[in-house]
Amino acid sequence: MKLLGKDRRYRILETLGKGGSGTVYRAFDSVEKREVAIKVLSAELSAAQSSLASEEFRLLASHTHANLVQVYDYGTTTD
Repeated sequence: MKLLGKDRRYRILETLGKGGSGTVYRAFDSVEKREVAIKVLSAELSAAQSSLASEEFRLLASHTHANLVQVYDYGTTTD
């Protein structure tokens, strides 16, 4: 069982899909006690692409709308 996050709060349950920018997992958030989807960006992304992705996550996290995915958390890891 793989744990992700700086405080190891996310337990990976299964892989949902893989693409050019990364992998999406179904996981369990042990703090909020809910299932979540986690996108882990590929290590091969350029610094500019990684920076753009971080900006997109921050922007999404600041908005709530029925047609937008809700972002609960974002960060980086060396795992």
